[in-house]
Amino acid sequence: MGNTGHSIRVAVIGVGGMGKRWAQVVADHSESMLVAVCHPDQEKVDALAKQFECDGSTDWQPIFDRRDVDAVVVATPHALLTHVSRAALESGKHVFCEKPGGISSTAIQEGVNIAQQRGLRYRVNFNIRLHPAVTLAKEKVDEGVIGNLMFLKAIYGHAAREGYENEWWCNKDISGGGELIDQGSHIIDLANWFLGPFTSQATVLETGFWPIAPLEDNAFVLLKNAQGRVAQLHASWTHWKKTFRLELYGENGYLLVDGLGGQYGLERLTHGKRAFGRETPPEQQWEFPSEPGKPDTALKNSWEQFVQSVHQGRDIGMSATDAVAALKIIEAGYNARTG
Repeated sequence: MGNTGHSIRVAVIGVGGMGKRWAQVVADHSESMLVAVCHPDQEKVDALAKQFECDGSTDWQPIFDRRDVDAVVVATPHALLTHVSRAALESGKHVFCEKPGGISSTAIQEGVNIAQQRGLRYRVNFNIRLHPAVTLAKEKVDEGVIGNLMFLKAIYGHAAREGYENEWWCNKDISGGGELIDQGSHIIDLANWFLGPFTSQATVLETGFWPIAPLEDNAFVLLKNAQGRVAQLHASWTHWKKTFRLELYGENGYLLVDGLGGQYGLERLTHGKRAFGRETPPEQQWEFPSEPGKPDTALKNSWEQFVQSVHQGRDIGMSATDAVAALKIIEAGYNARTG
């Protein structure tokens, strides 16, 4: 199914923090139209439906039966992501799903199979790829600016907040795990994008501060591919200063991404050329200021890719198959802990 007109007609399922942001991005795009929002809280639904002058519902199934809905944004808690996405796909809707796509790689793959059979787009969105500094870093790696990659390191963390242990993020039945599946899924996807696939893995999960055991508030992951390249990843809910950092080291130099805008600090990319001993590496830097109160560039770029994917009938950028790859690493990490 696809819209034969200019605009893709969209429903957003789940209007929590991310759902509200996606509703704004959809409404702002010149080639998409927000026609419905859905959430179990009637008050939230009514407020958002009024804001965007669209329909509101507390039940998502009738939305999937509508002929004036071409695509669905799924922004529910983790445990519902594949359930809602699959129902949408079975109803002939294109799906744009929040990361990590679900809590089972097998369930996501089942959705991928349905999408392929029906010619639908099924995207699980790891939006950090579309942050301009990260995108530029990938372009430079692909151009060979720093030579063959040897290893990468990534840190992604925040300090959580008081009472975090009572939120759905810390309920395993809903979240699927702790910080490994939360922010960890983002940097695992980045590792796959730059260096994957991987052939070996070591994962250490620790509960260092928050009273959420057996869930983890820190995840340390070490991955190695067939060529011996290594990814060293740390996702943390005890980073007292919000932090995002991606380091890429090649034979001829390095690329460093710092910040994601907002509380994560100014987003910037640094390219340094190889230097030995006491030499100071020559560096070049690019900065990408964010606009306070506006959806960040990564969200707008992600949605633009999806819109064009629907129009062109092919995947542009990431798809749900990338979520399958990330979930397999996450599942291996959790299995190692419980096994």
